[in-house]
Amino acid sequence: LVAIAVERSLEMIVGILGILKAGGAYVPLDPSYPTTRLQFMLEDTKAPVLITQTHLNETLKTYSGITLNLHIQSKTKEFLMEECFFNQDTLQTQRQINFTAESCKNLPNLTTPHNLAYMIYTSGSTGKPKGVAIENNGLVNYCEDILGKLGKNLPLKFAYASTFAADLGNTSLYPSLLSGGSLHILGDEYLQNSHLFSSYVSQHKIDCLKIVPAHFNALSIQTDISRMLPQHSLLFGGEIFGVELLTKIKEVSLHELRLFNHYGPTETTVGCCMFEWKKHHVLSSEFVPIGRPISNTQIYILDEQLNPVPIGVSGEIYIGGVGLARGYLNRSDLT
Repeated sequence: LVAIAVERSLEMIVGILGILKAGGAYVPLDPSYPTTRLQFMLEDTKAPVLITQTHLNETLKTYSGITLNLHIQSKTKEFLMEECFFNQDTLQTQRQINFTAESCKNLPNLTTPHNLAYMIYTSGSTGKPKGVAIENNGLVNYCEDILGKLGKNLPLKFAYASTFAADLGNTSLYPSLLSGGSLHILGDEYLQNSHLFSSYVSQHKIDCLKIVPAHFNALSIQTDISRMLPQHSLLFGGEIFGVELLTKIKEVSLHELRLFNHYGPTETTVGCCMFEWKKHHVLSSEFVPIGRPISNTQIYILDEQLNPVPIGVSGEIYIGGVGLARGYLNRSDLT
């Protein structure tokens, strides 16, 4: 496991891809999180290496492993890395590593489908945050399914509009790079300002946007919602998608926008269900359905005796298949 605490940026992508290519699994840490939460995750993972940025060292000063500071040298546009060894908050040694001096050859791929790709921590709303261990085969299966659903118009321009410490943004990150598309990483100023956000989406003709419904709705209140809509596909996930927001989008959509509702806990690799709304659909609820399972995924709605419930009867959702996480780190009882 390699921890990475980098702001939403190009450096973030470089760090993640470097970890994966080296055969590691990354643990994304959002630098804006409370220090106590970051400390807990670093202690829980016992990651021997932390990739971060120089200006964040003070926030992460309690970390006792090897810290690699990743940044771009503005004059030459070269990536540089500083390797620091900390011991009880005291800097012992430091050396700068210039990437241009390193080999440009591709690393041999020794990764297997059941190796870990990443580990993401839950919100901790029901107690302590839990590290969810996701394997490569689940991530590959998810990306193949997403790209299949997006159709034949690849490559596309994807927008990354979430914290990378959650898996919502992986719908944009991996499908964009795997399909030869482009990835637009929106900074906090764009995600918090409706006018900047809408201007960026319209000016750069973003094709695919994955976002939380409440976030999108909040941004739409202060600007022309039609300028916020991507050219190709709008995917909602992370919470309930209400018909009220759907109606608002339908009224201003001037082109053939594909609209998806995406459902799935972190434990099932980003998402396990998807529903595409089409013009002929008549919805009988105040919420948009979560749809059907993605490829190589099985879903059942069961009662307390683990029997399938009839249509229209409430039950618990049981999810199985390739995307199922390996388990919770250090919590075999909860796994």
